Amino acid sequence: MFFILGLLFLYGLFSLISIIAAVLKYYPYKLDRHTDTLQRSGGVISHQQDALAIKRVQLIHAKQPLIARLFKRWTLYFKQVKGQEVEQKTKQHMLIPSVKPNEVEAILTAMPNLSGGASALPHNYTSIHIKWFTRRIILPLSIAILLSVIGGFDGRSLSFFESTWLTTSVIIGLIYLRYKHWGYIIDDQVIWQHTGLLGRQWKRIAFDKVQHVKITQTQGQKRANLAYIEIGLASGSVVFPYIPIDIANQIISRSLHAVSRNSQNWI
Repeated sequence: MFFILGLLFLYGLFSLISIIAAVLKYYPYKLDRHTDTLQRSGGVISHQQDALAIKRVQLIHAKQPLIARLFKRWTLYFKQVKGQEVEQKTKQHMLIPSVKPNEVEAILTAMPNLSGGASALPHNYTSIHIKWFTRRIILPLSIAILLSVIGGFDGRSLSFFESTWLTTSVIIGLIYLRYKHWGYIIDDQVIWQHTGLLGRQWKRIAFDKVQHVKITQTQGQKRANLAYIEIGLASGSVVFPYIPIDIANQIISRSLHAVSRNSQNWI
């Protein structure tokens, strides 16, 4: 218990340091839209100014760490092309910090050229298959059983077994939290991915920004009609594990349909 409390204390401490650093970096934050371009400025220690063409936005990433969940705030990242230009050198993306959930749709509405149109953050999602969870708890359970058998032959004390199974329970609990937060929603023009552990994240992918789709199946997934699907964008790839194969085919067909009707390039 002291070990778990110590980890939570360190997590909170580093989160607090991150918050202070973010305030010094971005305050006073100011965001403007000039025709089809976003412009951000701010900074206490050093003044910063960024610009981003709205049509270059490949993916919208809404992130909410644990402390931000307590205050119901999100940070929106507008991820652009991951190439050999300025974006690759700075390795940064345009962001909007401290956003309330009901403000997301209004922010996206103010960007008329945004691919996929404006939409609010979803309230629920479809979870990935339970097999993702059951396959990942085999290893910690096997290690715990092996240590228990070895401890039994060595005549270890009761505290050894308690520590072994307490650690295993914590690991399985974290894996379960990861599983419960992993899901997706398919809309007409976009697909949402939800992930997280103690915090939460949403990733919004417009179908007309998709550059490639890759489906991977193991033998066990084939028997269960499940698959991994990787959606490739100009900003990087997003992976959906253990989803039904018919959902994967639906994502492919909608992506092809959206791209075939769009005469503009991705960047």
